[in-house]
This record gives sequence, structure tokens and C-alpha cells, in this order.
Amino acid sequence: MKLLVHADDLGMSAAVDDAIVAALADRTVTSTSVLATGPAFADAMARLPGDACLGVHLDLTGFPSITGARPLAELAGIATARSDELPAAIDRILREHPTMILGEWRAQVERVRAAGRDVTH
Repeated sequence: MKLLVHADDLGMSAAVDDAIVAALADRTVTSTSVLATGPAFADAMARLPGDACLGVHLDLTGFPSITGARPLAELAGIATARSDELPAAIDRILREHPTMILGEWRAQVERVRAAGRDVTH
């Protein structure tokens, strides 16, 4: 059996990146996921070890979307001001714009691939 220890939110900040990169280097962590929308994304991609098992953390609310879709920008405001309304808002977007979230997900994955990284999860 293989144990996978995962660290989330690479690309969120320099401090988060420092901790994750160090944990990957000493093998405390074996997997990470990156926020392609995060403010420290470029630095994270530059510092990430080449053999890292890398996933993409779908972000719909923390940082501006890649696609710029207006309903996704509204989600960020709801998440900040009225987080209890977030599940219903996401359900509404899925009903009214069924491909919008998929389009954003694809854009985030492609941003990671464009940085020269394979996505494993």
C-alpha cells in the first residue's frame, strides 16, 4: 500500500509555497494541488520540484477567475459576505450556465499545463 500525504493551496502565498516546497523536498508531503488563480502561482510553478505529484485545486471564490465570467465573480462576493448562501449560488450557476464551471476548471488546468507541468489529479 502507498501512503499519499497531500498539501493543498500551493500558489496561495509565498509562505504557503515555502512550507509546501520544503515538505515536498523532505518527502513529508507526497502530493500537492495548486491554485492556478492564486497570487503566488508563477513563483510556485518555478519552485515546485520536477517530480512532484501535482493536482489543480478548482478555485471559484478565492481569487479572480481565469475566464472572467461575471457569475463567477459574484460567487467570490457571496463567499466573502454571505458564505451560507454559497451552495445555493453554485447550484444556480450550474442550472443557468451548466458549462461555465467546467470552462473555468479547464482554463485553470490549462494554465498549469502552460507553465510546463503535468497534472496528475
